[in-house]
Amino acid sequence: MLAECALCGDEAELRGSHIIPRFVFKQLKGSSASPFLRGYENPDERVQDYNEELLCPDCAEHLNEFESPVAGYIYHPYQRGNSTSFSHDDWLHRFHVSVNWRLIHSDLSEWENLPRHQRETVEDARDIWHDIILNDEPVHKDPFTHHMVLFSDLELRTDSAELPERWEFY
Repeated sequence: MLAECALCGDEAELRGSHIIPRFVFKQLKGSSASPFLRGYENPDERVQDYNEELLCPDCAEHLNEFESPVAGYIYHPYQRGNSTSFSHDDWLHRFHVSVNWRLIHSDLSEWENLPRHQRETVEDARDIWHDIILNDEPVHKDPFTHHMVLFSDLELRTDSAELPERWEFY
């Protein structure tokens, strides 16, 4: 069935688009005690990962241009313990923008219920991020800040022997 792509606005057969990139879910499932994730609304229900029919194939491929370098140059090397220092270019900022833009468009988002002044800020961010992603606007036009926090030396406050085997923090 044809529907409107949230990014380009074209009528197309929409693809199941991951809101949080698939490589994150794959790592979570691969490093956990169980290969299953649970939803927050119904913890008894298993979830593979979360995606929505949001983007046309061309736009999904365009977002992959930002995801691939993050996965290959930052996320996977960090998860393997191979690197804690990273070089990057505008693709990292565009990656952050693309994930945040998808979160705004997600069915899970409830920003429409915010007070008007906060809703207007989200709408402004959505429009600015749309132009950065789709129209390749310079990232310096983004007035918002984005952070990636990598926890490598997180110290537990309890004896690690008390934790279940393969316990992970994300």
